[in-house]
Parts: sequence; structure tokens; C-alpha cells
Amino acid sequence: MALKRPDTDHALPAQERRQQERDSATLLAELKIEQAPIRRWAARDLGRHPEAAEALLVALNDEPDASVREALFCSLEEIAHHDPSSEVSMMITRGLLTFLRSDSALLRNEAIDVLQTLPESVAPHLDALLNDEDADVRILALDILRALPHPNSPVWVTQVLARETHPNVLGAAVDRATELGTSDMLPALKVLQAQPDLPSYLRFAIKIALERIEDDEPQGSQAW
Repeated sequence: MALKRPDTDHALPAQERRQQERDSATLLAELKIEQAPIRRWAARDLGRHPEAAEALLVALNDEPDASVREALFCSLEEIAHHDPSSEVSMMITRGLLTFLRSDSALLRNEAIDVLQTLPESVAPHLDALLNDEDADVRILALDILRALPHPNSPVWVTQVLARETHPNVLGAAVDRATELGTSDMLPALKVLQAQPDLPSYLRFAIKIALERIEDDEPQGSQAW
């Protein structure tokens, strides 16, 4: 789900409203001020300054206030959407992907929310993410695919089903197959289902995925 930026500050207490428009240098300085409302407005207004993208990513690492973090993510999303094929958008995507390895679940989840809105710049990274040596990163990559509007999403899921051995990653892939399923996934799911040492919960999940795909496919259901 994309993060939402308020259109105006009229609903905020007077002391939290922006007093005037500021240039990027002033806004970047305000990102380091102690008062969270000032940092929040600076973060929001920096969404209009693509040159601030790297500083916004850096600020996310140490920002303790949830509302300021949300504003930082909103501005990064705004900048990236301005020109999805630009080097700035690619840089933002690379920066957000580093948060998949963060110890903070909040940072991981908020980064995923933004990454799901950037299919053009995320797509070149997905093969590497889905083959990462860290199973948690592979699971998070599958989480990105849950809502990534990209025509190759079912293909990536099918590839994971065909090669993955970690049960938790397989569980996430089967979940994605249930949500995005196309008939192309059926052979991989059936091969997986036939494995004799498959955990019972995975066998049940595969059964649900197969039923969902087989029920939907005659009606022409496609993932995207």
C-alpha cells in the first residue's frame, strides 16, 4: 500500500504548520533539528527536491519518530515516481532495498510498501533478491511481489517454486501462487506437492493454491 502525503497542513495544530516555503538547503538542515514536527515538515517538503533523495535515505537510518519516517518514505516515493526510469529513482530503489536487511521490522515493511509502487526500478533486482543467500531476504522479495504491478511477477514466483528448498521461503512462494496464480504455475506446484518429505502445512497450502488456480483459470483469470 502506497504511503499517503497530506495535501495541506490546515488540519494540524498551528505550531506544527509550515510557516513558509524553504529551499532544499534549509530543509536539509531542518531534518537535524530536535523538534519532530519541524523534521516532519522538512521531510515532506523535500519530496519536491530530487537532489535531496540521498539525504532522505540517510535520515531514515537514525530517525526515531514514526511520523517523520513516514514523511521521509512519502517524499522518496514522490521523487521516484516523478521519473521512474531516472538514475535518481534507481538510486532510491537501491537505497530502499538495503532496508530489507534492517533489524527493524518497521523499516523493512515501510520500505516494501514503497518498493511495491516502483515496478520499473525494482524489477532488475528481483532475480538477485530471490536468489539471495539469506532466506529472510528471499521471503521479503516475495512480499514485494504480493502487490508489485509487473507482468513478470507470476514468472518469478514460478521460478522460486521450482528451485527453492527452504520451507519458509516455499511457504511464502505458495502464498504468492495462491494470490497471483496462473496455469503456468501448476506443474511446479504439482511437482512440489509430490515430494514425500514435504511438511504437512505446505502440502495443505499447495492444495489450496492448486484449487484456486484451477477454479479461476477457465474464467481467464490472470495475475496482472
